[in-house]
Amino acid sequence: MKRVFVHLNPFHQEIFMKVLVMNPYAKRLRSHKKRQQIIQLIHQHEQEFEIICVSGKKEMFQALTQVCRTYPVTEIYAAGGDGTFRDVMDWLIKQSMHEDIKLSYLGGGEFCYMRKFFHLPSPDPLKNLRQIFSGRLMPQETIWRPIDVYDVKTQHRQYCSVFANGVIFDFLRWYENKGKGSVLTVLWLIFFSIVCVLSERFRKWHGRLDTTTGQVTLDGRMQDTQQYLSLVVGAVPELMMWCRPFCGQIQPHQTSNILYWGSFLRLACSIPLIYFGKTPPWLQTEYFNGSVEHTVLETVDANISMDGDTIEWPQYDSIGCDVTEHCFEMKRGPDLHLIVYV
Repeated sequence: MKRVFVHLNPFHQEIFMKVLVMNPYAKRLRSHKKRQQIIQLIHQHEQEFEIICVSGKKEMFQALTQVCRTYPVTEIYAAGGDGTFRDVMDWLIKQSMHEDIKLSYLGGGEFCYMRKFFHLPSPDPLKNLRQIFSGRLMPQETIWRPIDVYDVKTQHRQYCSVFANGVIFDFLRWYENKGKGSVLTVLWLIFFSIVCVLSERFRKWHGRLDTTTGQVTLDGRMQDTQQYLSLVVGAVPELMMWCRPFCGQIQPHQTSNILYWGSFLRLACSIPLIYFGKTPPWLQTEYFNGSVEHTVLETVDANISMDGDTIEWPQYDSIGCDVTEHCFEMKRGPDLHLIVYV
């Protein structure tokens, strides 16, 4: 996939530029016709855009670097899934451009919680752009801080909106193996997940969901358990399919944390309440749901997910030595200037 360039005044090098990054593998952008319609819409409304549509992260980062060196870029728009937004955001911060360039999101994935966070009415970026250009959606600037995930052992750092491990990682890996399908696929996976949770024999036979181990410390308070089902750390209030599991409001310097170390059976009975941020009384002694400034996870299990994607975390440090233990420190990252919609 080659980089596509749309610029209406090629001789005016001082004009402030906007960049649109499209992921051609995203659910709503796999059609070449859809991507061409987006380019035509931008051209019709005489917008100054550089459009990047490439087939890999490395190529995307190279194209972004080239464009930002060539033109005075002021805004970057990501069209794809939550992972596409995360990759652009992570690149922007690590290039130290996040103070000068605003970041926005246009949709494009199937179950994207960033779409809700940016108040977009549709998962289709073409429909959202039409409403933006027609004035039905009005842009509004805001400040937001992602999660800064730093592994002390490998010295590797990555920024994201939601971090998770344990059974959440197992479920997402299962979902990816199914090709990240439709709502019916998700409902099918949820049904079988509940069957796995209710039956230990079926779960062991199926081999999809299991506990994980690690020492979790929340704001300096070391948790009593080292074997648990999942840790979730979030910087957004709502996840996929109207799921709002976090309790209370968080401050800009805090993250929402959920930690569960009880049985699979008690979890299955609690899912309808946890899904909407309620803490069942029978989980009081084996469940944490609250706001935290600093989360530390010490573990040998590097199976983690970020923003709905399973992540291949480095197993070596900065000088190339193998690492078997990890110490993830999580807190809110730097300020990002976002363009959301009202």
